[in-house]
Amino acid sequence: LKIFDKIYCIDALSSEHNKFWEYLGSDSKKVISYFKVEDFSLDFIDDNSLDYVFSYDTFCHISLTGTEAYLESLSKKCKDGADILIMYADPKKYLKSEPENRAHLIAYLPEKKPEYEFDDNLLIDDALSDSDSEPLEPRWYWLGEEKFLEISKKYNLKVVNRDLNIDKTNPITLLQKQ
Repeated sequence: LKIFDKIYCIDALSSEHNKFWEYLGSDSKKVISYFKVEDFSLDFIDDNSLDYVFSYDTFCHISLTGTEAYLESLSKKCKDGADILIMYADPKKYLKSEPENRAHLIAYLPEKKPEYEFDDNLLIDDALSDSDSEPLEPRWYWLGEEKFLEISKKYNLKVVNRDLNIDKTNPITLLQKQ
């Protein structure tokens, strides 16, 4: 709160639902504006106004189509040179770090195939190909690093660091608006 003049908090849930102001205290309202959103437009933020974006545990719940829409909006809202840190789900990194938890990855796929127990490549391919299917509650979309980087570049977001490796199961990519 002492570093930034203005902070936007954007969530699909209301501040009351997650007790946001109770957690941070009402003094934080001087700097933080909280927005419950229904889409990815970010209409309440001026174009070319953001210096920095941090998103954790959000894009892993957004489909491929939603990710494209959100990154397009973020690109418009960010100033040139803005730093953008985004965490998203990648099945390869997840399985590499937690092979014993493959059931978590399988749980979000529409078809549970017995061969997933023995074939990581099939599991990864099916998870990646399911990145734009119908939402389930709760839902993880295994977008994958390559697809995320491809979309980022499409919206003038330069990849500074593919994965900061500060999360053992998910990539956190550092982008910069060009």
